[in-house]
Amino acid sequence: MPTPAETPLSAVEVQLRDWVAAIVERDGVALGKLFDHCAARLLSVAERVLRCEADAEEAVADVFSQVWRDAGKYDPARGSVEAWLLRLTHSRSIDRLRRRRARPDEGGGAHLDVVIATYTDEESAAQQVLEQLQDKSLVKQAFRVMSNEQQRCVALAFIEGLSHQEIAERICMPLGTVKSHVRRGLQSMRAYLEQQGHVAP
Repeated sequence: MPTPAETPLSAVEVQLRDWVAAIVERDGVALGKLFDHCAARLLSVAERVLRCEADAEEAVADVFSQVWRDAGKYDPARGSVEAWLLRLTHSRSIDRLRRRRARPDEGGGAHLDVVIATYTDEESAAQQVLEQLQDKSLVKQAFRVMSNEQQRCVALAFIEGLSHQEIAERICMPLGTVKSHVRRGLQSMRAYLEQQGHVAP
């Protein structure tokens, strides 16, 4: 089984890494191309977390500002360029949620608490799995180690971006059971990826 460093890169990933390398050299055109290629997906992720288009757009803008400043910090050993950008987007979105919660004049506090818990309680395992989402065959294999209920809850939480409470309401399952399925499912996926050599233990 090849390690991540030995796995051949796709043409898209080679191009993304070339743009990141150019951004390190302060190439604004490369930044624009990276934005054009990735912004739509990042915006979708941010909107699922923030539930506000304007906040999501600002979060994505923050991400690309950070990329412009810190492109040299991208580490290929930790995953693809898009996985790196997704991690930054999750982090920026959660930061905005926390700032929003700190403002008492804004509503939705209960929702913010639930969403923040969803994305922080499982953050370590979720980010490890997130890094592998570009390899659809690998993700499909990793999903097979989970029960059907775990698959459903993990997909709703980290692909559709639903909170634990929203998952419980959608599939008519007790909230505590949903939390357990998400936590155990992510642990199972991470363990599988470790066994395959795609995630450091």
